[in-house]
Amino acid sequence: MIDFDSIKSAKYMSDSMSDEDYCINIEDDNGKHSVPIDTTNTDYVEIMKLVDSGDLTIEESD
Repeated sequence: MIDFDSIKSAKYMSDSMSDEDYCINIEDDNGKHSVPIDTTNTDYVEIMKLVDSGDLTIEESD
């Protein structure tokens, strides 16, 4: 489970074939998590709230 108060890093991951972002890799006090980019995913929705409020920046994919 993601601890939204202890997120240390967030980075988009992209598909090597299409070059489209498909998930966000999150690291927090509980470990590493991969969150799909899906507006029906509650973790994704919470992450985007943090981004919109300016409390989290997601690093671009490589």
